[in-house]
Amino acid sequence: MKRLFLLTASISLLILTGCATYRTQTTGRPVDETWLEQIVPGATTKEYVLKSLGEPTDVKKGYDTETLVYVYKETRVPSYLGGFVEYRPGRATRKTVLEITVRNGTVTGYRFNRYEK
Repeated sequence: MKRLFLLTASISLLILTGCATYRTQTTGRPVDETWLEQIVPGATTKEYVLKSLGEPTDVKKGYDTETLVYVYKETRVPSYLGGFVEYRPGRATRKTVLEITVRNGTVTGYRFNRYEK
């Protein structure tokens, strides 16, 4: 009887740990890379960028320029046993950063980076 209980408990534990779900946390607003094709340095306006993407995460002021910074971060953490146990070392983070440089109300350039760890 004790052997049957141990076997059943072991099998149940293996099944439950094999059924991982992921909890996802996001911050910021995702930027669709195809939208970047619409940015034409020297022609696209700051007003158009703000209307399309909304308020930036940060604004860096330079001498005669400003940089609109849009950051999106997504973190996925595996969890087990119905979400009661999280395995933080197994988390995966994706981050995108879009920096758009503006001078006199017109976009002069942009930089888009994607990071994963």
